[in-house]
Amino acid sequence: MNKWFYGILCLICIFFAPAVWAQSGVGLIGGLNFAGLSVKQDNDNLSGIEHPTRTAFGAGGMLCLDVPGKLLLQMAPLYLQQGSKLKIDGEASGSIRLAYLNLPLLLRYNTVEDGSGVYFAAGPNIALLLDAVQKDADGAQSDIKDLLKGIDVGLNFSAGISAPLGGNFLFIEAQFGLGVVNIDDSPAAAEGLTRKTSSIKLMGGMLFPFGR
Repeated sequence: MNKWFYGILCLICIFFAPAVWAQSGVGLIGGLNFAGLSVKQDNDNLSGIEHPTRTAFGAGGMLCLDVPGKLLLQMAPLYLQQGSKLKIDGEASGSIRLAYLNLPLLLRYNTVEDGSGVYFAAGPNIALLLDAVQKDADGAQSDIKDLLKGIDVGLNFSAGISAPLGGNFLFIEAQFGLGVVNIDDSPAAAEGLTRKTSSIKLMGGMLFPFGR
């Protein structure tokens, strides 16, 4: 798994190398994350167990690289809280609290060439697991990091609007993230248990263009 991850990082570095001199700016981003977990098992013995959305947050930075026309390549390392609440037979039973370092690589399309106005973005995401605990209804916590894979892989989609502000750009956006791999690494995974992450994020931030 580690060799696979470092290989992807090397590919990202190679991909970005020709464009480092075309950097358009760096920025800060943060906001709310409505995190979810899709949990399924082949023998369907999870009846009565629900995973409602958990409200959490995320924050990080961003690097935008110019591409000809109205396109940007955007990398936005993000500390992101994930997981879900837990309900058993309709009763609140605690929560699963995950924390990841997200490394999305997005292709962004600006409807206005100078970067203002409405924009859309999409691309893959690699997330490194930083922390994982399960909190019971009585507040007791247990570490479940060893029961999960260290890397999650997913897809990110976003739409937002950007406005100039004193030579910089203020933006707000909505993001949808979908995990595409099973993050469960417990013995139950061999019996058909799957856990996949999802997120709906409301984010805002500031982009500081170079050369302004």
